[in-house]
Amino acid sequence: MIRAKSDLKDSQQLFDQGYLTRTDLETDKFKATEAEIELEKANKALWVLETYTFKMALTEKSSDVTEAEKELDRADKSALASKAKAEADKAAAKKGFAAVPLFQRYHPFVSNALRMLSDGAFGPLSHFHFRSNRASSARYVSWGSPWMLDPAVASGGCLRNIGLHGIDLFLHLAGENPSVMGAQTSSRALGKDVEDYAAVLLRTPEGVLGSIEVGNVFPAQGADGEWKLSGRDALLVQQGGSVRCTTAAGEREIAEPPAESLALVALRDILARWKSGQPPATGPADCCRAMRVVDAAYTIARQEIRHP
Repeated sequence: MIRAKSDLKDSQQLFDQGYLTRTDLETDKFKATEAEIELEKANKALWVLETYTFKMALTEKSSDVTEAEKELDRADKSALASKAKAEADKAAAKKGFAAVPLFQRYHPFVSNALRMLSDGAFGPLSHFHFRSNRASSARYVSWGSPWMLDPAVASGGCLRNIGLHGIDLFLHLAGENPSVMGAQTSSRALGKDVEDYAAVLLRTPEGVLGSIEVGNVFPAQGADGEWKLSGRDALLVQQGGSVRCTTAAGEREIAEPPAESLALVALRDILARWKSGQPPATGPADCCRAMRVVDAAYTIARQEIRHP
């Protein structure tokens, strides 16, 4: 381009001095204009490359890497889940006694929900909600279990050790094989290496929805929580231990808060079943099924943080 302009300047001087014809001058002007057009095209091509093509290619490559990471993580989780299931099946084949205290199943809410489901009292089932916000996770340290705050050992925080129970209830009451539609975790409140709050959205193949909300950020002893199982014709709610049912006929309490700790109830039942030769109410297979959902939720939560 610079050379073309220089040649045109020289040609103009030669034309002015009478050494070039107008045809020669016009030819050089055309060449200069052509050079300007080519330069503009090259600059536009470079701008498109830098602004769009490169970024699109980079985005595409980043997306490929992300998908590869997701697939690797899914493969890892699937392998771990398959191993856990194999171990559970192995224990079952040996007719050994292996119990997992999924103690929330012992709440009167669950027995009443199962009865109402069997009777068709809910009509078409709509959704299940589980919220359990417990006191600070510092309680684990005072209980002599500081490892619960180490993600390398505990494999997570409140989603793993509290959310598991909500997910188990959803599987037990609302249906099998749910998909994790969304998940998020936060450790902002307590600043620990494990999350102190988590929220998970579930959906069964039949369209029953589930929302699991758990945390360790209740500012006092005790907890803030409630469970709900809802259908077209009935709503069952557990809050403060009390179980209430609402239908078109009105609302009524159908169960008072349990008189003793559910963990103690579960332990007593486990020992009684072991002594009598009965199988446990909940075992490794139940735990494995819920843990697979927990793992899937962690995978989605990590992806949301990495790629907001």
